[in-house]
Amino acid sequence: MRLFILIPTFRETAHLMALVSDLERQTYQDFQILVANSNPDDDTSRFIAAYSGPVHIDEVRARPDLFWTGALALALYKA
Repeated sequence: MRLFILIPTFRETAHLMALVSDLERQTYQDFQILVANSNPDDDTSRFIAAYSGPVHIDEVRARPDLFWTGALALALYKA
């Protein structure tokens, strides 16, 4: 059973990097990360684009004025 992990972000690149590192070490690996990025101009988008680890990460870019709730709604629509 594949799990989707939705992560809202707004200028949280360091926290996202730490979370992805922790998820890489999980024994259950049938999951996909969907990042709802409320500030696509920060380093979060660059981190996701450059990431080449074992976990699959997709990004949904939202306008900052949608805040995390609007970004999560867009991500849920995509999932």
